[in-house]
Amino acid sequence: MSAHVQGYPVKMQAESILGGPVLLSPYLSADFENETFMLTKRGGDFELILGQDLAIGYESHSQTKVKLYFTESFTFRVLEPAAVMNFTAAK
Repeated sequence: MSAHVQGYPVKMQAESILGGPVLLSPYLSADFENETFMLTKRGGDFELILGQDLAIGYESHSQTKVKLYFTESFTFRVLEPAAVMNFTAAK
């Protein structure tokens, strides 16, 4: 959402239309290079589902070090599909 349309930033256009702030996540930009998602903040549209509890596991060791890892799983269940908008860049 860093592009410009007719000289005006898309993020600012979205904020003007929605009447509120648009928060950008830098964590999606690498894997979703040409795709952007907009989610509602009103509440009640998603449900957090926790999978397994936090677990610690063994990966490897040397004479002086032990390498461990943490794992946990979770997802968000979409209760209202209209709460997610997908934007795909034109090619």
